[in-house]
Amino acid sequence: MNTRQKLFYKLTIQGLMKNILGTTIPVAGEGVQNVPRRGAALLIGNHRCWLDPIFIAMVLHRPLNWAGVDFHFNIPLVHWFCEQAGIIPINIEGGRKSRASLKLAVDILNKSPGELVGIFPEGVANFMNPSTDEKIIRFHSGFARIALQAKVPIIPVAVIGYNEKLFTEVPGIAMRVVTPLESFKHGAKLLIYESAKVRIGKVFTLEKYYGKEITIDLLHEISARAREIVIGLYEGKIDV
Repeated sequence: MNTRQKLFYKLTIQGLMKNILGTTIPVAGEGVQNVPRRGAALLIGNHRCWLDPIFIAMVLHRPLNWAGVDFHFNIPLVHWFCEQAGIIPINIEGGRKSRASLKLAVDILNKSPGELVGIFPEGVANFMNPSTDEKIIRFHSGFARIALQAKVPIIPVAVIGYNEKLFTEVPGIAMRVVTPLESFKHGAKLLIYESAKVRIGKVFTLEKYYGKEITIDLLHEISARAREIVIGLYEGKIDV
């Protein structure tokens, strides 16, 4: 983040939005002491509500460069907000474009060693059409590639929503304007919570994998283990 983006983040997200949202949706934080006071790191968390990035920002003291799906940048007002807040556009269609967009996050972590980058490994599926079978669905492996290439520690986070309810439904015709993804051609459903808790777990690293070839199997292994940690935090089975 540049100075302007950090100021916008502090005043708008951690200031104005925190004060407004906090009066309607109380958010508690646990394990905030686990966030390093300085140094680059990658924060990962579950993503079931569209407000999850704000909930996390409400309990953190450091600004966070969020990785957001690139089709958000197709909506004029949202595009402006994303640019002001230092959000990194991530392509989720796979292939060369996706790998190139992940490199943006790697470059930030490598070139600005004091930065935090946040990413939701579930992608957009579970907050655009929340699963009724699993609160936390399968993790995509992009975050693991970022952490391995940038050689930074990982901060696991679980956002726990209480008394979730439908906030709004976005019709398919509106979704097709902003994204070509087939999974949203019938629209999207957005949830909201009455209250939330953000549980931040202990930092872990992927040092034992450094120097190894980054294969699909390795990425899937890391993704599955990270998901277990976030689920453990979500269910209260892992202490903070």
